[in-house]
Amino acid sequence: MKRRQLLGGIGAAALMAGSARAGDRLGARRSPNFVIILCDDLGFGDIGPTGGREIPTPNLDRMAREGLTLTDYYAPANVCSPSRAGLLTGKYPVRTDVSRVLLLRDKTGLAPDVATIPRALGPRYRSALVGKWHLGHVAPYWPPTSR
Repeated sequence: MKRRQLLGGIGAAALMAGSARAGDRLGARRSPNFVIILCDDLGFGDIGPTGGREIPTPNLDRMAREGLTLTDYYAPANVCSPSRAGLLTGKYPVRTDVSRVLLLRDKTGLAPDVATIPRALGPRYRSALVGKWHLGHVAPYWPPTSR
């Protein structure tokens, strides 16, 4: 079994286990919803679900209460572009050709043929991106909606 298949199976099992309560409440079996939030420079205790009280985060608090919060994640890089590439693909950033921050003048990016979470999930799911893409600024790497 390949590493990616193993990790995908573990991730799917975790999502299904976490959605069992929601599915029971809805009385129907359906694929679970999930939201991945990637924040640059966010500390563990900066938001409500992880103990933060300085800045109110009522919507995040509610999402955490009603769902499953996974708290252990190790970013594949210490800067934004490679970290996003690693999260979206499950690969080390160097294997995605996004191993450094991509600037506006760069003509490279995350290759369109690289498998990402939305592609792996298939047509059962709809995906959305809110905020910073930062994985390429020119075609064919831009726009992210072309994926």
